[in-house]
Amino acid sequence: MKWTSFLFLVLSLSFRGGAAIKANKFSRKASPFFSDLAKVAETSGMLDSGVHDTQDKRGSIGGSQVIRAHLSGVKYALLTEAEQEICPHIWASFPFVAMILAIAIIPSAFEDWWGRLENQAFVSGLITVPSITYMMAMQNWHNLEKFIITYVPFVCLVWALYFVSSGIRLEGAVKPTPFNNAMILLAGSILAGFIGTVGASMLLIRFLLRNNATRRNKVHSVTYFIIAVSNAGGALTPLGDPPVFLGFLGGVDFEFTLRLFPAWAMAICMLSIAYYIHDTILLRSEEAEVIAEGGDTEDLLVSEKNEGDLRVEGGLNVLFLVAIFLVVLFVNERFEPVSSLVEHSELYKLAPCPFLITIILVCNYFCHPSEGTPFGMFPVYEVVFVYLGLFSSLPSALDCLEANISDSISMDILQPDNAFNYAMLSGITSSFIDNSAVYLSYARIALGNMEEGATLSDFADEFPVTLLGLTFGAVYMGANTYIGNAPNYLCKSLALEAGVPMPSFFGFMYVCSIIACPIFVVVCYLCFERFPDELVL
Repeated sequence: MKWTSFLFLVLSLSFRGGAAIKANKFSRKASPFFSDLAKVAETSGMLDSGVHDTQDKRGSIGGSQVIRAHLSGVKYALLTEAEQEICPHIWASFPFVAMILAIAIIPSAFEDWWGRLENQAFVSGLITVPSITYMMAMQNWHNLEKFIITYVPFVCLVWALYFVSSGIRLEGAVKPTPFNNAMILLAGSILAGFIGTVGASMLLIRFLLRNNATRRNKVHSVTYFIIAVSNAGGALTPLGDPPVFLGFLGGVDFEFTLRLFPAWAMAICMLSIAYYIHDTILLRSEEAEVIAEGGDTEDLLVSEKNEGDLRVEGGLNVLFLVAIFLVVLFVNERFEPVSSLVEHSELYKLAPCPFLITIILVCNYFCHPSEGTPFGMFPVYEVVFVYLGLFSSLPSALDCLEANISDSISMDILQPDNAFNYAMLSGITSSFIDNSAVYLSYARIALGNMEEGATLSDFADEFPVTLLGLTFGAVYMGANTYIGNAPNYLCKSLALEAGVPMPSFFGFMYVCSIIACPIFVVVCYLCFERFPDELVL
């Protein structure tokens, strides 16, 4: 088993309508749920019989539908010369790799330079311009459309949540003790299931940072917060995180992921306990330092920022926050009038954007969220620029992998009844690639191994534990890197703005591998391998 090649193949499916499959199975078991796969199966038959009518039977050259050899089990060499010309070259993946390396290296090596938005925009532009130029030169309008319908709604939603939540402030007497901080993590994890990981993160990270302003060690608090609130907490409902919401749009019942409660509770409780122990040890070391300096240890826990009764300020912004989630929940292909647009173009996915922009403008007019908060708009600008480079370069990079990875990869480890493997592999992949794309890729793999015409709803009915494992892995392990999930980068930017010296890209990966990964493996083993009937409701 070539694990590296296997993971590359999975990544290569994230932005495309195909699926990683066995040739002898998927050439005859194409699900209508993925029309691209059916076209590939037809193409496989034509290639075997020597038919190469590219324009009529394979879609226009350079158009949105480019048939990849490994999807149909046919070697790349059997493609016509015209088809080989439109298959992406290996250098098509360079912009995406360069963007990841830039995010990982430049902030550490050139901190002051990277801290200026115009420089971040410059780096992102160096990646975006050649990426879009390449897609246009190849006439790959499908990938260009995919970039637009993915990036624009993403920016609108993150901007709206950040802007609105910046006007909601939790104030009051909550001393930054290990117990109180652990309760903030627990409350945020619960809240993430109802207002989403982005909403919960933006609402509570500011409170956590202000409340712990007197503490000397704060990096660990932000790290645990990213793991618990920005990622793991969103697994319970479709409102929590994009992968769960995509399952809902695909026909999975709204309450289906509530069956993850035992796994969710185990993960959150273990994270909270680990954080409590960690914070207690650090608080004692801080107290020892203060005593050695001749100070008062009470100064570590009390300041003017956490005095008075606990209260919520910015009540009107709460209504705008509710409006945002109503838009997300109802302005989509599952409800009219958007559902009527599905057959015409994928641009229907832009439908929520005008509503979200309107909410931002109205909120700005009535509430002025930025007043009275030490946090500006820099973090969300940074996310806009960084993810522009990532989202624009990813489709071509994945096409490159899709065209060049060998098709001699066994998919036995991803049979629909193997929940543990789905959980582990989706978790590993979602550390580096958008978790919603990872969720759809593995769902396609599973559907291809089921009966013809199977849907996500059928997947949930026949193999509920597997779909739950896939969901849990995609949601939880997005915490492993700053780019694994949007709230991660926002929390990191806010922490840096508050003076918290967050670790580098690779430093954060190392810390999370120590904290998050062992808990993830234990929970997955118990819930999806050892005791699935007992621990999955």
